[in-house]
Order: sequence, then C-alpha cells, then structure tokens
Amino acid sequence: LLVCRPKGEGRYASPHTQQAPVGDDAAQAYRDFLPERDAFLGGETHPALLPYRHEDGALDYWPEACLRKLKADLEQASGVKFKIRTFRATMGQMAIDNGATTQDVSRAMRHSSTAITERYYARVRPTIAIEHVRQALSKPKIRAI
Repeated sequence: LLVCRPKGEGRYASPHTQQAPVGDDAAQAYRDFLPERDAFLGGETHPALLPYRHEDGALDYWPEACLRKLKADLEQASGVKFKIRTFRATMGQMAIDNGATTQDVSRAMRHSSTAITERYYARVRPTIAIEHVRQALSKPKIRAI
C-alpha cells in the first residue's frame, strides 16, 4: 500500500513516497476488496483507498464529521472505546511482540530514532527481551580446531 497522506506531510514527509507495512492477512483483504472498490467507483478514479461519495455522486475524501460518527458507531457496536492514534502504537507493539526489531519498527513508522519509538509507541517487553537473550546465549558456539 502506498501512503498518500503520511504523518508529517508538508513538514518532513512527502505524499506517495512511502509504503505502509501490512501483514499477509491485510494484504489478502486488500486484494479481496479491490473488485468492490472498482464497482463503487463505477469507472471513476480517486486516490483514496476508501473514497467518500457525496449525495450528488461526487467523490471526495471522507469528511471529518463522518469519520467521527463512524468511530462512535464502531465503539457502540463493539463496546470498546478507542482513539484512532492508538492504531499506530498497536501496530508498532504487535510488530515488536512478533519479532520485529525496534530499529525496523522505528524505520517503518518513519521516526528519526528508536528512542521515539520506544518512548511513545512500542517497547520490547522484558519477558521477550529475556527470551531473546536466552536464545542468543543458547546457540552453539563454533570453534576452530
């Protein structure tokens, strides 16, 4: 997926220059979604993955008020309160918990340093760090004869 509206756009990031990291399940869901998107667009084009169609038929980006309502409806239906910005931290933490390095996650999130990633988004959990070190120490040593 190409990021059209990156974090920091206009300050330190340019649109359409970065890819978003997605897992295999998300990539398959994206491929499954494309025919429905094409049908919704009816031959028109729009850069948004999920464009908004006004009552007059014009395509646009989703208005902020509609996104707030959609979020509220999701919270109501699921019984789970959340903040949209939490998705970044969740992605970062899931990646680290599943074996990605802090350096890789920091780069994928376009942070200037791993310190920002660790301070605000994702940390290596102590139990995971201990297990990684244990595994590293358990690897067989190669010795010259």
